Amino acid sequence: MRKILILTFLIALCFAISSLQAQHPGAMTQASLTVSSDHHAFWLFIDDYQLNDKSTTSIRVDRIPEGEHYVRVEIDNQQHNTVGQYIMLNDRNNQYRIEKQGHLYGLSLSYGMIRPAVVAIYPTKPQNSLHPQGHHNPGNTFHPRAPMPMNNADFQAAMTYIQSKNFDKDKMSAAKQVLLKNFMTVNQIEQVCRLFSFDKDKLEFAKYAYSRCVDQNRYFMLNSVFTFESSKTELDKFVQQQH
Repeated sequence: MRKILILTFLIALCFAISSLQAQHPGAMTQASLTVSSDHHAFWLFIDDYQLNDKSTTSIRVDRIPEGEHYVRVEIDNQQHNTVGQYIMLNDRNNQYRIEKQGHLYGLSLSYGMIRPAVVAIYPTKPQNSLHPQGHHNPGNTFHPRAPMPMNNADFQAAMTYIQSKNFDKDKMSAAKQVLLKNFMTVNQIEQVCRLFSFDKDKLEFAKYAYSRCVDQNRYFMLNSVFTFESSKTELDKFVQQQH
């Protein structure tokens, strides 16, 4: 009799769990991700959504759907180094550390205790997730937004500003200055690249702009701006290294 009661209880428990998962399919499949750095502050992007408005040395993101996500960090330094990779997130607290080897950055698993400086929530509904004016919510929690490229009026003003420079080195400085506070599409980056006379300058700007591009999957379209195949090959290699 006791075995029958235990078996009945287990069956009922399994049924209750299945019913709960059916009613709330995401309730038991959420993960957290913590990223930290010992060297430089950074911005974190998950699935191309920006998680922190100000650069930080550590951040935890909660309520991420379990599964594979594209995680990208942009280092807050003069070069704006970027590293990105696909990471499988499970229901545990996944911790990663940004490591630097030579001139390259990478993400590796971290097992120490990390107290994040910023806590963010993964956007289940990005269009509704913004806090008014995009500022931090109380408790240092930032609701992320997808990066938006420059609108046409601002971009045309930027093009006029860059074109006003007489020498390519001055155009390069102006173009990089524009990107410090703005994002661009591949088409916009292509137009800026065509302002330069030589492949080496076009290539330098294309590499610099990669981390500020909102549609990186279309970066191959920049090959049309180059005269030499070696420049196209070098850009392709650079893009592959970022992933």
